[in-house]
Amino acid sequence: MLIRLLDERTADGFVFRVDLRLRPYGDSGPLVCSFAAFEDYLQSAGRDWERYAYVKARALTGQALFAPVQTHVLRPFVYRRYLDFGVFDSLREMRGLIAREVVRRDLADHVKLGPGGIREIEFAAQSLQLIRGGQDALLREVSLLAVLPRLRGVKLLGDAAVTSLHEAYLFLRKLENRLQMLDDQQTHSLPVEALAIERIASAMGFAGETELRAELDQQRGSVIACVGAVALPAQSAATPLLLELLALWEQHRDEQALLAALQSRAVPEAAQLVPQLVELPQAPRLRRLDAIGRRRLAALLECLLTQLPAVQAPLLLRRLLSIIEAIGQRSAYFSLLLENSGARQRLLTVCAQGDFLAARIAAHPLLLDELLDAEVLQQLPLRATLQADLNARLAEVAGDEPDRQVEALYRFQRAALFRVALADLIGGLPLMQVSDRLTEIAELITESAMQMAWQQMVERFGTPSCCDTPGGALRAVRVAAIGYGKLGGRELGYASDLDLVFLHDSMGEQQQTTGDAPVDNQLFFLRWAQRLLHLLTVHTGAGRLYEVDMRLRPSGNGGLLVTRIEAFAEYQYGEAWTWEHQALLHARAVAGDPLLRQRIEALRLDVLQNAVHREDLRQRVQDMRERMRRELSAAKAGQFDLKQDRGGIADIEFLAQYWALRWAQQYPAVVLYADTIRELETLASGALVAQETVDSLVQAYQAYRAVLHHRSLDGLGGVVEADLFVDQRAAVTAIWNAAMTSGDVL
Repeated sequence: MLIRLLDERTADGFVFRVDLRLRPYGDSGPLVCSFAAFEDYLQSAGRDWERYAYVKARALTGQALFAPVQTHVLRPFVYRRYLDFGVFDSLREMRGLIAREVVRRDLADHVKLGPGGIREIEFAAQSLQLIRGGQDALLREVSLLAVLPRLRGVKLLGDAAVTSLHEAYLFLRKLENRLQMLDDQQTHSLPVEALAIERIASAMGFAGETELRAELDQQRGSVIACVGAVALPAQSAATPLLLELLALWEQHRDEQALLAALQSRAVPEAAQLVPQLVELPQAPRLRRLDAIGRRRLAALLECLLTQLPAVQAPLLLRRLLSIIEAIGQRSAYFSLLLENSGARQRLLTVCAQGDFLAARIAAHPLLLDELLDAEVLQQLPLRATLQADLNARLAEVAGDEPDRQVEALYRFQRAALFRVALADLIGGLPLMQVSDRLTEIAELITESAMQMAWQQMVERFGTPSCCDTPGGALRAVRVAAIGYGKLGGRELGYASDLDLVFLHDSMGEQQQTTGDAPVDNQLFFLRWAQRLLHLLTVHTGAGRLYEVDMRLRPSGNGGLLVTRIEAFAEYQYGEAWTWEHQALLHARAVAGDPLLRQRIEALRLDVLQNAVHREDLRQRVQDMRERMRRELSAAKAGQFDLKQDRGGIADIEFLAQYWALRWAQQYPAVVLYADTIRELETLASGALVAQETVDSLVQAYQAYRAVLHHRSLDGLGGVVEADLFVDQRAAVTAIWNAAMTSGDVL
């Protein structure tokens, strides 16, 4: 009855044409099915082309009833939670079917199905939506024009491609409308009658048929070029090398035939590659690959092998194969690299840099997604870019899914660290810029984790409040995090932990939450800190964010997890040891309420100027340093511990700290900065330490840290041979002796 009401032709015409062929089981399926039957169909019989169709599906009526089906049934069917590059195979197949249909029915002038037509634009956009839509909610959009700029935002389409496809889509849809307006027919082909096509040209704003066809050819040509960059044409016939690579999974493989096939394609050092390739099918994740997965992998291997550089080909292949083994259970990743030559070449570039980046990808295959961006090897991400990426990832996760929120934080961290490492190793960036970005990543994650934990505790206990004056109004309590050590000094490395201290400004007699079941603020802070530490350190399916060290809080491990700022001040003025004031030099507020962060910085400066025991400062610093050398050095005979041995990093840091604390009262500028290099440079600017002395220390400090940094990337420690840095060590030691023995400032 509904269908008849809509599309039955009467003397007055009809309302809409109705097509029900997209229903489950098509023409043979029931006109109406239950939600349960719909779910069962998608899970058992849903096909790839239906995933494309449902990208543009939405409920017209009964939206509230359909919402659970949309969320729990249809969305998982359409959008996979992982990067789904396997859709390229189905896109290629569907394009082939359409192309054959166009030839069979002579549809060259068909603006919808013909070459460069509307359908190709839709397929291109929908394919990219299917690839990333499971991870990026912004791509789950039914409107093509709305999704095109979003594809540019996630680097799946370039600016020129988005502009071309947008313009072509508008032109072709307008032309489609004009064609159907001509005789009120559902047609998509240019008319053959001269008068009719002249009418179409005029309606499109052209002087005649020649101009119309020229513009149509130009627009369709641009679509063909853009779509060709998204989905490659059908793969060529199997080559001898491809056949031999496929045969690796057979029991009777011929290693000599494989070697001959490699040599025929001029693969470098082929004889040394054969053993690695022969062992590949025995990897647990590759042993049970289905026929489609084996074909994808063999084709990918053929591409990679023929692109291997002549230098260190076996070593490079080992790194590549470690990544291939890691992604073996998701052969869609093989399609990613097979279909995208740029990503494949960038992977080769990454693996050529050493084990660190390759190991990162093998441990976290989602990082392959980063290689889609052509600019990933060329620039260091700015803080604003990092913040936008983090916000986008968190926006995809509901606030009531804490586990997925942590996973989103972790994936952001992995991707951001990977991008920094790429710029570091390939771009040769200065160490200080790399440390700045690594520090910013930690700050953004800490801020987000604090907000998550706060929201979860507020939902349970209410908002912690206090009254500053008797009888006054309640106000919300503020919290902030202080970063110490490498975090405070903006000197984080790739594997650094976070030294954190948390402060609050609750005060007065009335200190409790405002919830239905109020609790004392201190209990709230305890639960909040416990939850925050859990978020930052918990092992999830995606991994762990950071190691967190809170031993620098007042009274160490015996102190409160979150301290009142007044109590923190009392401790710093009255009880803190000299080494704690040294630590405060490398401290700064890194997250939390802006007003409280300002108070913390003002307190820090005042403590460093007015609370330091300067009468025996030099002896205290020297004693602590000698104790550290004895207890912490990992060097053996003939070795040098870059950090702890005499003339190393710690000596330079202690010198900067000693001078800064010594002069802070007379020259407050020397304690403004939390990092060692700027502390030293400020001392030189104030003529407190000779410029040549500072230059010598800074040069040694940067050299030590650069080596330590790159050794950590290779999984090595901070101990090197003793014949390295002889001059730098001697220079630092001489400065140390002069400053600590006689007290002279050089």
